[in-house]
Amino acid sequence: MKHCRNGALVFGLLCGGMAVHAQGPILGDAPTASTLPGSLPPRAPTPETTTGPNWYIITSRQTVQNSWNNVFAPTSSAVMGWTGSVVPDNPGTTNQSYKDAVATRINWVRAMAGVPGPITLDPTLSAKDQQAALMMSANMQLSHFPPMTWLDYSADGATAAANSNICAGFGATTDVGCVLGYVIDNGANNTTTGHRGNLLFPQTQTMGTGDVPQSGPASNPYYYANAIWVIQNSSVLLSPRPATRDTFVAWPPPGYVPYQVVGPRWSFMYPQADFSGASVSMTSNGAVVPVRMETLPANNCLPPFVCQPENSIVWVPNNQDTSSGLFTPVAPASDTTYMVTITNVKINGTPQTFNYSVTVFDPSTGGTPGPPAPASLSPSVSTGANQTLTATFNDPAGYQTLNVVNVLINTFLDGRHACYLAYSVPSNALYIVGDIGDPTQITGKVMDGTGTVSNSQCTVTLAGSSAMGSGTTLTLTLNLSFSTSFGGNKVIYTAAGDTSGNNSGWSTMGVHGVPPLPSTFPNPVGMSPSSGSTLNQTITFTYQDQTTAGNLQTVWALFNTALDGRAACYIAYYRPGNQVYLDPDNGDGNAATSIPLTGNNTVSNSQCTVSAQGSQVQSSGNTLTVTLAITFKPAFAGFKGVWLAAQTLNAVATSPWQSLGAEVIPAH
Repeated sequence: MKHCRNGALVFGLLCGGMAVHAQGPILGDAPTASTLPGSLPPRAPTPETTTGPNWYIITSRQTVQNSWNNVFAPTSSAVMGWTGSVVPDNPGTTNQSYKDAVATRINWVRAMAGVPGPITLDPTLSAKDQQAALMMSANMQLSHFPPMTWLDYSADGATAAANSNICAGFGATTDVGCVLGYVIDNGANNTTTGHRGNLLFPQTQTMGTGDVPQSGPASNPYYYANAIWVIQNSSVLLSPRPATRDTFVAWPPPGYVPYQVVGPRWSFMYPQADFSGASVSMTSNGAVVPVRMETLPANNCLPPFVCQPENSIVWVPNNQDTSSGLFTPVAPASDTTYMVTITNVKINGTPQTFNYSVTVFDPSTGGTPGPPAPASLSPSVSTGANQTLTATFNDPAGYQTLNVVNVLINTFLDGRHACYLAYSVPSNALYIVGDIGDPTQITGKVMDGTGTVSNSQCTVTLAGSSAMGSGTTLTLTLNLSFSTSFGGNKVIYTAAGDTSGNNSGWSTMGVHGVPPLPSTFPNPVGMSPSSGSTLNQTITFTYQDQTTAGNLQTVWALFNTALDGRAACYIAYYRPGNQVYLDPDNGDGNAATSIPLTGNNTVSNSQCTVSAQGSQVQSSGNTLTVTLAITFKPAFAGFKGVWLAAQTLNAVATSPWQSLGAEVIPAH
């Protein structure tokens, strides 16, 4: 059933049952609705950052294969590190790396499904989920409404149980956080695939997680258990539905999907859709695939109601068994494509038909050499009206298969009024894009060591410029000079494409300061060191006010591939309170967590940890220096830019963001 309020919202009662994978856990009946507790303390206003979708383009087999092998699969080895006990009652906690692994798995599933992310784990919700998981483990059963007579009962744990997906089971498990179990959603009572729908609800930005391992005597051990807080509060449910990659949310989603996450039940969700007269048909390689429809509740979430999860239709191809909690995925002999057609889906009363294809594949096999990619930039941080830059690009099939490599220098990734260059490997010619950024309006010259190419932003002198290839690597050296009208701190982006049409996409490789540099106040001055390539770094950021450092209120440092607060290491230092704030994975500054910059305090998100130990702040005249001990997470690996900003007391003046550093975060 679903609980409704006319004209407002509805919270779904999700269904549970048995779960997933051989030796998999039991899934509890999914939760009904409730209201989340208040948000974390507010923080000072932040300069506005851009945001964008964070989902995978899963029409590329290679993209999905890489994401499975490099993002999802490694989380299976996460160590829980539980610090609690069933007797005496102690919910304890788990390693931060384990919580990060749970979040990574959820975000991978959401990115595959094409819903916004990343979600962030709220420490308050996770602490309550930890109590809920302890109760499920101690009592060796599952309930969203545990009685007060239960062993290790707590009111916070009961609240979490009512708002969370819950699972439990015996034996060792590599399904960190039961995420695969919730996605597969097997079991006789899970015909609505509600646990899956909870994880994929588009409006969700915040969840919690609690985990307890199997413990106690070997002859009669306590369950291992998990609780993931999924039910959203009314403000989230009443917020506009964000854009999704497709107008619908399907699982398995349209595109390439690893076989390990394709269970017997397939689902298709669409907000406020009427599926009462809809039908599903499937084919594979021209042959009809038998489909068994699951019995669903009557559509009672039609306009003007809003529901969590969204309305869905669920079916089972090839009459597979869905009653057992034991699901053992079987690798296909080869990539297998299924065509799905769903007819008579009524959207606002109008019947619609949806067609899409799903290719189930084994991510441990096949694949082609990876696409070309930017490899390095030297120097990665520089300043001056004249600069020689050397960029390298790799193509696993050999540098000769490269077609065009690009270098774009601008305040943002924008080809307009930029120093936008393209080197054609087959013709050994360097081209520059005109001021309006139209790539069809270019001028160029063979790189023979004579002459120049230029626009209003920059000039490349071919004497001192070169392009050389060896093995899989192309090295492009550019002798650049910049116009004073182009002054300011600029970001250097590079990209590569090959003769087969594969393209790396843009990478944020470095920064360059073109004179004249910003001189208005407050002013982010720089960082030292200005670049780095290790997981553990101590970085000093410098900011200036026109008169005195005491006039500065909040200063920021943002590490990411773009000026985007989401999935970033997004740090603020609030000088009046000597506090460091770190934004959650969704970039919401109002939900940032903070620590006093004293003692052994730490603050973390999925990208980085900031430690008070090893950090310090100093003021001298009009200059504020903030030194922070930062540990980057391996999942944040890759080329990153660093942007700084500053704000005076009472937010009287806020600087623009300035690109002042570059990082290469290692994967281990």
